[in-house]
Amino acid sequence: MKIGVFGLLRFGTPETIIPKAAKAGFECFETELNPLQYDKGSARKLREIVESNGVVISSISHMPYFGQPSPVNRERELIVAKAVMELSVEVGAKYVRNGIGYMPSIAPGASFDDVYRWGVEGTRRSTKIAEDLGVTLVFDNFYFTTVLENLAVVKEINSPNLKMSVDIGNCVAHGEDLLASIRACGDLLVNGHLKEPKIFGSKSLPGFPGPYLWGDETGDGIGTGKLIDWEAYLKVLKEIKFKGYQSIECKTWEHATNGLKYLTPLCKKIGI
Repeated sequence: MKIGVFGLLRFGTPETIIPKAAKAGFECFETELNPLQYDKGSARKLREIVESNGVVISSISHMPYFGQPSPVNRERELIVAKAVMELSVEVGAKYVRNGIGYMPSIAPGASFDDVYRWGVEGTRRSTKIAEDLGVTLVFDNFYFTTVLENLAVVKEINSPNLKMSVDIGNCVAHGEDLLASIRACGDLLVNGHLKEPKIFGSKSLPGFPGPYLWGDETGDGIGTGKLIDWEAYLKVLKEIKFKGYQSIECKTWEHATNGLKYLTPLCKKIGI
């Protein structure tokens, strides 16, 4: 297992922060990359920076908003998704992270079932593009879907180019059993986000059953909360023979480095 950091653009450009992060001990990075800002030359330079620092881009983070009523907008999302996948090939990223992207503001009046249906169909079509390009997508439990709902979609599409990514903060936010969800993913799990869920109190969003804990990354850093048993989590990753990437999601560089310092001895203790 390799531990990295997610959200590099919060700390600088990928070109400037990757050497700093590698020096701090991170082995991989999940980052947003805009295909409009990278031609083949600049993508090659970024790849050289990554490789010269002995690290990898675990995933390019891209959340296509397929869950919206307009067919034209859904087609536009597919075009952008393809461009991101093509960029991932150029920079040597292992995966492209996606999911059933949804925001109430872009789907006014749409039912939960419609948003979900559009999202699954968009994922099916983007997976076909990934197959053609030789890219692997990782399906993330972003916003309103649970890990087990996502797992059902991945199994239904049944493609070697579609795997699982689990944000453990969001998993806990939904009231899911984190360890059971990870076990259910098994060898389909190749990527993940690490963060401490923060209690904001009772809220309600479309798709949620009622009050919940939001898995936000503005908490006090990994190892400071009470909602995740980190040792138990890492033991389950070892149990399923996890060999992928786990990226710390945080708002500050201090939280990122402190999280790495907290997790490194635990990983050595458990042997993962």
